[in-house]
Amino acid sequence: MVHTTVEVHNTQLALWRRATASCATSITVIGQDVTVAAGDDAHLFCQLAETTEPLTSITWQRRTKEKPTNTDFLAVTSDGKEEHINGLKDRVKFTGNFLRLNGSILLSSVTALDDGIYTCIFSVFPSGPYKTEIRLTVLVPPVVSVSTDVPPVAGDAEEILATCTAANAKPAAEVLWSLGALSDSVKVQTNVTVDSEGRSTVKSDLIGVASKDLNQKKVQCLVTHPGLKGKLELNYTLIIHYPPEVVYIISAGDQGKAREFQCEADANPKPTDFIWSR
Repeated sequence: MVHTTVEVHNTQLALWRRATASCATSITVIGQDVTVAAGDDAHLFCQLAETTEPLTSITWQRRTKEKPTNTDFLAVTSDGKEEHINGLKDRVKFTGNFLRLNGSILLSSVTALDDGIYTCIFSVFPSGPYKTEIRLTVLVPPVVSVSTDVPPVAGDAEEILATCTAANAKPAAEVLWSLGALSDSVKVQTNVTVDSEGRSTVKSDLIGVASKDLNQKKVQCLVTHPGLKGKLELNYTLIIHYPPEVVYIISAGDQGKAREFQCEADANPKPTDFIWSR
């Protein structure tokens, strides 16, 4: 008789386990990866589906390059209480609906340090926790400039005529040049560096033989990046230094018994010292 009772109990336990497993396999958590620009707000959507079991809590974790292990930062319980952990309180807002099994949040004013994996965890009874991972990608637009560290001097050797820099971007920006009639007389050399935070700096040098004819020529640097609202177009005027090659003495007219002469020389920068002799 005792043996029969044990068999019945084991059979019921096996049926309950199969039923629980069947229910558990149908439960899903839906999430969506998000890409935003630095400074914007990120809406992280998370939804529990296909369950009739009671939901007891929703927990959010994240791991970033700064903190590579999963760290809790928000917990919401069935009575509506929210617990903010690890310093994100002012920037995290629960936008979901517990009764509707929606665990979504809003992360405000994101920075490059927020880039990482966010885990949404639903705890249901009795089958256990269910979770999904959401990839938050933070785009950092570049700081762009066009300049020449030292103006090139006219000569026979190739020099850097101008440098277009798209600094501290994530991911790396694309830098191109619009050269017009100068396309056949100059070339482009591009270098990319990445810092410890994963931000890329692109430097594109315009290289050519500096000549007097290139002085004051117009070029344009074109920068594209997914964090920018459009393509940046930066106009730049080439500056070439060259010495005076020809000096002109021009009669400026008679001033009574005196005659006035003017000395002119084409150079860049303009000459500051003149010496007269006769």
